[in-house]
This record gives sequence, C-alpha cells and structure tokens, in this order.
Amino acid sequence: MAAPSVVSTFELLTTGFKKKVVVADVRINIVGNCKPAKLEITQQKDGGFLVTYILAMSGKYRIDISVQGVTAEEDYRISCLPPRVDVTNTTLSDNGKGSRNGFLGELCSFQITALDQFGLQMKSGGDTFAADVMDGDSDEVLFPADIADLGDGTYDLSFYPEVAGLYRLAITCRGEPLQGSPYEVIVRKALGTVGEPNTFTLQAIDGKGSTRTTGGDYFKVEARSLWATEEAPLTIGHVTDHFNGTYTVSWETEISGQHSIEITLYGEHVDELRATSFEFLASAFPVVAQLGVGGAQESIHLHDLCSNFTIVARDKFGNQREAAGDANNIKVFLLDPGRPNWTGLAGRVDITSDGECLGSYIPTHAGSYEVGVFVHGTHVKGSPFPCKVAPGGMDVVASKLYGPGLDHVELGRPSKIFIEPCDSYGNAVSSRLGEGLVIAVQGPQGPVEVVPLPEEPEVFGVAYVATAP
Repeated sequence: MAAPSVVSTFELLTTGFKKKVVVADVRINIVGNCKPAKLEITQQKDGGFLVTYILAMSGKYRIDISVQGVTAEEDYRISCLPPRVDVTNTTLSDNGKGSRNGFLGELCSFQITALDQFGLQMKSGGDTFAADVMDGDSDEVLFPADIADLGDGTYDLSFYPEVAGLYRLAITCRGEPLQGSPYEVIVRKALGTVGEPNTFTLQAIDGKGSTRTTGGDYFKVEARSLWATEEAPLTIGHVTDHFNGTYTVSWETEISGQHSIEITLYGEHVDELRATSFEFLASAFPVVAQLGVGGAQESIHLHDLCSNFTIVARDKFGNQREAAGDANNIKVFLLDPGRPNWTGLAGRVDITSDGECLGSYIPTHAGSYEVGVFVHGTHVKGSPFPCKVAPGGMDVVASKLYGPGLDHVELGRPSKIFIEPCDSYGNAVSSRLGEGLVIAVQGPQGPVEVVPLPEEPEVFGVAYVATAP
C-alpha cells in the first residue's frame, strides 16, 4: 500500500540465476494512473535489492519485474490510497505555551496538525474540525473555540479565557474525538511583565489587627527569581508612603518566571499569616525581540531530503519566551552568497513548544549556502549561518552514460564508455560512490571483456574491444 507523493519501498530477492544479479540486470516498470515520480533500485549487502518509488496520483498500479531478461510470472499489484485525516494520529500542539498553559486576559492559542492514516501531515485543509471549551471541574460546555483553517493541514485553535483555572478542550474531526481529547488547559493570572513596573499596595495593621491611618513605618521589599541561578541579583522594590497607612511597592525585573517577594518591617518579616512572602509570576516580554538559532546542520546530504534546526524565541532581556509568536512572522530562506539576485529557497517554520520553533528546508542542488532566519524581515541573532549541501547517493536512472563506445566502435581497437554518477536531483557525485557499479557489454557472440579505466573524481569509465561486427 502506498500514498501519493510519499516515498514507498519494497524488497526484491533474486534466486536461481547462474550469473550474479546486479542492478543493471533488474528492470522495474510501474503501470497505472501515472509514471512514478521517482524510481530507484539499490543493491543490498545480502544480495537483494531495495526498490524505492514515489507515485504522484492515487489509484491501482501494477508492478512488472524482470531480471536478466526473465519476466516474473507473478502479478504484483498495489493500491495508492488518497490520504484522509486519522483522528488517532492527529495532534494538538501548544504553540509554545508549554504544557498547554495560558494567562488570563491573553488569547490561548494552539495548533491542530492533521495527520493521515500513514502518520504524515495532510498537505491541504478543508476537514471539519470542531472544539468546545469546557469547565475543567464539571465538564460543562462553556463556549466553542475558534478554529482557522490554514490550508496546509494545520488549523489554529484559540479562545479567550474569562476566569483563571482549569479548562478542557474537546476536539473532534467529522464528529470523531481526537485521541487524547479532551485536553487540559491551565489558565493562570499573570501578575507582572518583564521590563515594566510591577506594583502592589501594602496596608499597615497595628498589633490589635486594626488598620493604621498614619504612615512613617519602614517597610523593605526584596524580590528574588526562583528560576534563576544563585548569582541572580536581588531586586529591591521602591516603597512609597502615602501617610495614610497604605504603601505602594514598585519593582522591575529582567528575568521571567516565578519570583518570591519578601516583605520586612524594621528588619523583621511581616506576620506570615498576612504577607510574609508570596510568589510573583513575571510573564515574558510580549514581542519577539531576538531569536537564537541552535541545532543547525552545517553539512547535509541531499538524500537526507529535509534539514531542520531549532529557533529559540527570546525577549530583549534574553529570557526564553513562553510563546514563540505567530509562525507567519518568522521566515526561513536558503540563500546562495554567489547569487545576490536570487531570492532564495523558502523554508518552513513550525511552532513546537516552550517558545521554540522548528525551521526546515529541502535543498535540491549541491553547493555552499547560507540559511537566513528573519523576523518581520530582519535577520535574527546568529543568522545567516553557513550550510554546505553535499550530493546524495548515486541514482542509476539520473546518472549520465556517454562515450564513443556507445555508437562508434572500431573492430580490434578499445572503445570507451563513461558514466557520470549523479544523485536523484542530477548533481554529480564522486565516482567512489559508484563502487559496485557493473557495466556489462553484450556482443553478437556473447559477453565482451570490460576493463576499468583509471579512476577520475566524477567519472566512472570502462573500455572494451569488439572482435566481431
């Protein structure tokens, strides 16, 4: 069973042949709605063959096989099934929120990635997804979530929480629930923002528990990050005395995450039943200021097909963001420094989790490139970075065969045949990758002896002598 535009394979075992079977002896013909977009035969160490092919259209196909001119008697047939959404494979990501958490007053956004029965992402939209936001305790349906079809097999799901607490998301496709649905979503109340003044009010109380109406007391407020290292500096809050028993505390932090705030009065902690210490959550800066590129591959091979790397979203203070933002604002391009007028090969950006994105691109031509990552049209930190694309493995179908030994032969004199090994994209590969390649010449009186020519970097050659017309 195969799927359109997906790499499919099968193994071919050959037995009972007097001569050793090599790749050149094997003929594969796939007959159906279209010719295969790719057909590659590779010899395995055990003497068998791995056949790799790609079909562009769904339908029923027949595979004709012949080895050393002998056609297989068995009728091989395969079905190339059109992809459909499989609710057991389809996933819900958190768009970088981390454990599907959100903040009160902010849009809670997620992404549905529709996968087919083969576990591959659907390449187009149009499927009927629905989602209900439910109370996390009673499972009462509160309201439907908004779903936007992005047209590429992904769907943005979002809702505005009205109160903090536990919610559940019940998601269905064509009425069938996704595996893992309903999903839990924890909405918290963010008490502050990195890089902005954070304030709260203290009310002084006397020893009898009555509110004081005069000022003059010496309060000190210290804030410390619970997520930072021990070297993280202590933040001292500014206390404003309103001389009516109330005090306004203002402080800023450049470190996101949980904070502990300690309040002392004349050097002693305030009664722990009132305000000894409490945790403060400073949310990440609301705009992507810089991205750090990590995990990039400096050298890839074309047979790897897709190269990917991690993009880390950070605020202007260097804190990793809880959300990476809108993937549409982040662009990846494969650039050629030697072709300044080339706009580049566009890549793909997928939101993963915890303020990270996955950038990827699929090169088709070998060479030295630069990978550029842009946010709102500006290079991020570390961009562009170099990338060398090496040719893939040898493809016998795409390789080039030439030489006078193909069409101009003189009896008794050596005739030469050359093969320029190429990968499936037509890039020249080293002749060493053609090791194991066998060129056989059949004359009117049987096989003709073939002699290898001196090895050249990108050419594999042989010579033979014709002795009969």
